Amino acid sequence: MNNVKSFFIVEFKSIPTGYFFVNSLVQKLLPEASKVIEIFVQAPAKLVLIFETTRPIDAIGLLKKNKKGILDSYHLEGDHKDLLKAFYGHVTPILSESVIVLETKTLASCFKICKLACENPNIAIIEIDSGRALNGKAIAYLTGPQTDCEKFKKLMKSKHISVEVLNEMPLPIRSLWAAQ
Repeated sequence: MNNVKSFFIVEFKSIPTGYFFVNSLVQKLLPEASKVIEIFVQAPAKLVLIFETTRPIDAIGLLKKNKKGILDSYHLEGDHKDLLKAFYGHVTPILSESVIVLETKTLASCFKICKLACENPNIAIIEIDSGRALNGKAIAYLTGPQTDCEKFKKLMKSKHISVEVLNEMPLPIRSLWAAQ
């Protein structure tokens, strides 16, 4: 995962459509140019595919051909290790003044928003929850100075994203991965 140029999350409207796309991906881009990181079924009846590739233009072409079956997608050029570490619970969080809690309708949009938040070097990801048990919604926890978190909250509210900033310490947030 360390030397790959592009990263994709694709959420399909139906499980069969998702597997059809995965089959096309395997035939056209794998194994020499792409790696499937994970495929999982998520409620309500959708399939999530996470993969990385050195042929993003070809992958984008496949996505465009299958756009009717895609609920949401996210494509990131370059380094995506921090997002995946947060997704798989491999981040040792160091809490700052405040914690941002955000909820999105899809995992792809959650990754987009986390990447946007982290453009501010003072904000860091604590964890991304895929929403497998949340009826398809995704939740992310981020941390940073209170002023930066409040600015981010204001930006997200203008985009109609459900987000809150918690400023009281100690915070009631416990990682789902902490016990592992």
